[in-house]
Amino acid sequence: MTAILMLLSPKAKATSVGFVLGWICGIVIALIVFVVLASILPQSESDEPQPIAGGVKILLGVLMIFLSVRQWRARPHDDVEPPMPTWMSAIDSMTAGKGLRPGLPTLGGQPEEPPDGGRRRRDYRLGTAVG
Repeated sequence: MTAILMLLSPKAKATSVGFVLGWICGIVIALIVFVVLASILPQSESDEPQPIAGGVKILLGVLMIFLSVRQWRARPHDDVEPPMPTWMSAIDSMTAGKGLRPGLPTLGGQPEEPPDGGRRRRDYRLGTAVG
């Protein structure tokens, strides 16, 4: 949605270039973080329990539940009109530098179809292609 609004803004060329640069920087940052984490975390090829991995999953799950409950309680109630996000109200006056910021958190966007074009079904529990 951000990209569409930027393309329809009066300064579409500058903001869209900034957005794309932010998008690429977000991908590079995520790649670096995950490569560093993969090199730091211990790898075990045995079937032994992995308490570090289990603890991290539990902590992330608790954090997600906490954040979702907090967001649910902060939502507008009844007939209250939610306020417009500040970035959305400022999109008409955005420059290339300000267009960079909304692109960073996208971290590669959200693909609309799988990279294989949907030809293969995946078993996401196992992380392997099925057919």
